Amino acid sequence: MRAAPGAGAGAAGTTHCGVLEFTAEEGCVGLPPKVLASLGIAPEQDNTQHQGVAPSSVGQVQIKYIRLEKATFAKIRPEKAGLSQIDEIRAVLEHNMRNHATLSLGDKLIVWFRGKAFECEVLELRPAAACTVIDTDVELELDLPAEASRAAAAAAA
Repeated sequence: MRAAPGAGAGAAGTTHCGVLEFTAEEGCVGLPPKVLASLGIAPEQDNTQHQGVAPSSVGQVQIKYIRLEKATFAKIRPEKAGLSQIDEIRAVLEHNMRNHATLSLGDKLIVWFRGKAFECEVLELRPAAACTVIDTDVELELDLPAEASRAAAAAAA
């Protein structure tokens, strides 16, 4: 899926997704928050995990059917510190990954824990740059938060 030129403020990304249902009107598609964020289309966000965006503000997206390989490895980087401090991080990540059918390099994910959202980016995937995460075991690696990486780079300069 690719955001078409003029598809909204900042829209310029490419991502992959699965189909949840076929109930939208012809010519329309509902996009989940992960897809909107990965396409550079900013959804309205609140702390109840419900997000949305006005259909008229999105414009057009290009959709193409492709078959993806099953993921074996994914590396994600939280935007801010705190996610890695969760005691049951493995269970939290496994639970949140069930909300996704696919991952693509550069995808923006929201990991929820006790009503708090942790924004993450997909940095690395194997065996391909886009993979399905349905019915597969994925080794998941958590990188240093982006803000810590930026602080370390600034200190080294």
